[in-house]
Amino acid sequence: MSTEVTSVPETTKKMVLPVPRVDRALRKHFAGKRVSAGTSVYATAALETIFAEIVRAADEKRSAAKGKAKRIDRKMLISAVRSNPELARLFRNYAFAPESSIKIKRESLMTKADKEIAMKKRESEKAEKKEKAAVPGVDEE
Repeated sequence: MSTEVTSVPETTKKMVLPVPRVDRALRKHFAGKRVSAGTSVYATAALETIFAEIVRAADEKRSAAKGKAKRIDRKMLISAVRSNPELARLFRNYAFAPESSIKIKRESLMTKADKEIAMKKRESEKAEKKEKAAVPGVDEE
């Protein structure tokens, strides 16, 4: 007997967080102390579970909202965390920062290939600027 899933809602699909990034963060935070390789895998799995629960609750808020919003915004995420008793208990000592104070560096969201392309573009722009700024040679005839 086989069990077949015909349609899986988007919010129940497995989210994949980068284990190496969590590993680096743990090793940086606990510098000078031993951190096993399994710790980052376990921590990532726990974060994925929490993240999936938050997104699921926010998706319920989105579908219940007036006008049927197409995206989950920051307010829906905060509302989902505060209205869910388990998530509210988990984040009870956490203060959500106002949107204006959140500054994300664009480069931190870019892939390595995108960073290389951007660097080449900046270098070519610098070269063009230097060419324009260069004083033309004087013809002494």
